[in-house]
Amino acid sequence: MKKIRIKAILIGLITLIVLDSLGEALLTVAFTGGLRGDAVRAVYGEPMFLMLRTLVGVLSIIVGGYILAKIAKVAIYLNAAIVGVLSLALTVLSYDGNLPAWFSIVGLVFPFPATLLGAYFAKRKNIG
Repeated sequence: MKKIRIKAILIGLITLIVLDSLGEALLTVAFTGGLRGDAVRAVYGEPMFLMLRTLVGVLSIIVGGYILAKIAKVAIYLNAAIVGVLSLALTVLSYDGNLPAWFSIVGLVFPFPATLLGAYFAKRKNIG
């Protein structure tokens, strides 16, 4: 338990949530010109929006894992794995059955490896 860095985990998780939410809002505005309810619901049927939304989500998780690893400094993969599991849990809790299956599958598959990839990038940067 001494290797688990709660502060790093929380900061990594908050980072990915903030970046993901901000990215989603910016994409929504770019696709709809605003944040009106009907337009927002309609844009979630657009394949291009969903692909970009997926990219934003994965990049947010990678950055969260990277920042977590920079703060944790020890057992970075263990701490990143914890954020990956928490991110996966948040994804499951926010599941929307109206979205295409591929979007849901990607949302379930990528959180865990993406946080580990972010930690890997942080570790690799320290080596180089």
